Amino acid sequence: MEPYGFFERIGTGAFAAAFVGLATRDWRFGVATFFAAFLVDMWIENVVEAIRSTKK
Repeated sequence: MEPYGFFERIGTGAFAAAFVGLATRDWRFGVATFFAAFLVDMWIENVVEAIRSTKK
């Protein structure tokens, strides 16, 4: 499985931001969600990679 690239992370963040922004009708929550989803996505990938490297 290929690791996510930069644009896939942006897509994940944009989808989450659009959903939260529309649900709350406040653009600030959308922007905050974009950055949070971006960072959480990177963190999850790092955790998965660490688990994979210990199984080798």
